[in-house]
Amino acid sequence: MQRKRPLALVAVSAVAALLLVATLGLSIFTWREFASSSARVDHTMLVKVAVAELLGTLFEAEAGQRGYVLTGRPEYLELYRRARSALTERVDRVRLLTARSETVKALVAEIARLTAGELVELQQEIDRRDGKGLAAALASTDVDLGLRTMETLKGKLDEMTTFEDTRLAARLERQERYESLTRVSLVVTSLLFGLFAGLVVFWNRTAEARRRAAQFQERFVAILGHDLRSPLSSMTMGIHLLRRHPPSQQQVTLDRMASTAARMSRMIDQLLDLTRSRLGEGIAIVPVRTDLGKVVTDVANEARAAHPERALLVETRGDLDGEWDPDRLAQVASNLVGNAMVHGAPDGAVRVSARGEAGSVQLTVHNTGPAIPEALQSVLFDPFRRGREAGETSHTLGLGLGLYITREIVVGHGGTIDVVSTDAEGSTFRVVLPRASDPSRRDVAR
Repeated sequence: MQRKRPLALVAVSAVAALLLVATLGLSIFTWREFASSSARVDHTMLVKVAVAELLGTLFEAEAGQRGYVLTGRPEYLELYRRARSALTERVDRVRLLTARSETVKALVAEIARLTAGELVELQQEIDRRDGKGLAAALASTDVDLGLRTMETLKGKLDEMTTFEDTRLAARLERQERYESLTRVSLVVTSLLFGLFAGLVVFWNRTAEARRRAAQFQERFVAILGHDLRSPLSSMTMGIHLLRRHPPSQQQVTLDRMASTAARMSRMIDQLLDLTRSRLGEGIAIVPVRTDLGKVVTDVANEARAAHPERALLVETRGDLDGEWDPDRLAQVASNLVGNAMVHGAPDGAVRVSARGEAGSVQLTVHNTGPAIPEALQSVLFDPFRRGREAGETSHTLGLGLGLYITREIVVGHGGTIDVVSTDAEGSTFRVVLPRASDPSRRDVAR
């Protein structure tokens, strides 16, 4: 099952990557087509504007010429001359804009020919007006010919305008189609990119989780093999001695074997608690009405019996009743007191204080001695973390799970645990518990 998941993830990632490349290519294609269509639309609009300007300039030239012939006023002649000069530019612009279109090339050529012919006729009438006067100009003017020429020219310009209108409609439709396709492809590309990025992140996290799991398993096996080998060797030696010595000399060996068995039992219990917490089930908490003061006192008495040479001071103040799991709290207190005795200064006292407050209780365990290194403080509650003297006193230490399990128990009650450690003041572990266990705060506390 574990092999199938990575293979499935690789397959999904590969498909997502292929789809991403395909949709990205489609997006680029549709965007280019949209840009091309937009450029064609703009070009058609320019042609329509150029044709309209050409027609308007023709009307200006004709109006200026008629006004001058009829009135002889110079402002009309000036209007005619400006329009005549602009007409050449207008025709050239239309010809330039349509140079690549074989469809309208002949039509543009015809428009240019008719425009030139119309200008010749207009200029001839002005020349007659200037040379022979108004009557001679009017008498020789062929009105019907002028109207026919202008109507023919207007017809050609209207024909070109209609052609460009049809082309514009088709190009606008194409532009809108590719615009829609571009939007869709961009949305799909964005979604696939998000999916692919999510898969990459998930893959990295999965790989990191597998790496950490492998490291955890290796450390677990190594520490378990190392720490269980010593008590097993002790028990094996004890059994060997029992076989060789008479019963009168067996009591010390039996006591040592019982102590060794108890230590192995504690290790196994810690491993079970670790397994529960790693599986997400959490350490089982069964809250009942509990007096924390009695729990601390009992733990202190057991510690004094185990370490008669050490000074252990206990102080209890205030209301110490609450809804907790007494066995688990005893485990917390025992772990903290045991660590204080092992890692504290041999000639210094271990001080335990339980104090009741308004909505919570506070348990502190203090020992003198060198401070816990800052680098170790940040990972002190991680599994398989040991103190400074692990190499010298491994016969008294467990698997390095004590503080990890202590934190899990405290968090399981909805409480918090922290540590303050300096060379001058020593080390103080502080546990704060609500009077009623609140497992819902478990995730927040962690």
